[in-house]
Amino acid sequence: MWMCYVTEIEVTDLKSGVESLHQLFSNLEFDASHEAIYGAVRPSPYSSEFCTELARKYEKGVEICDLYLKNQICLYGFVSLLKVVELDGYLIRIKKYLPSALYGKEENNEGDTCSNEDIDVDINDPEDGSSKS
Repeated sequence: MWMCYVTEIEVTDLKSGVESLHQLFSNLEFDASHEAIYGAVRPSPYSSEFCTELARKYEKGVEICDLYLKNQICLYGFVSLLKVVELDGYLIRIKKYLPSALYGKEENNEGDTCSNEDIDVDINDPEDGSSKS
């Protein structure tokens, strides 16, 4: 796949780490979209549909990072949403700035006071056919 290279943000704290993830997801979304469009013109090991799915996944990651950076969701919500869209593997980049209870594999949210019920991120695929009548 074609890669867009930019200078990485230096991670010094949690906020700069999330900004770094935002930049990474944005770059990966661009790369996947580019491959979906131009990969069909030349031989490519990745199908256009696969690259389009990846682009949507990374776009959701950008949205989640935006929500956290705008203080619209808490840290627990940020980590939970990344797990839902299967981007939690990238949390290793900011692991040392996350509380160990959040980074662990087990779901232990006892005493969590953050409410993320009204988060406005559509994590479902709009083309899955469920909204068609």
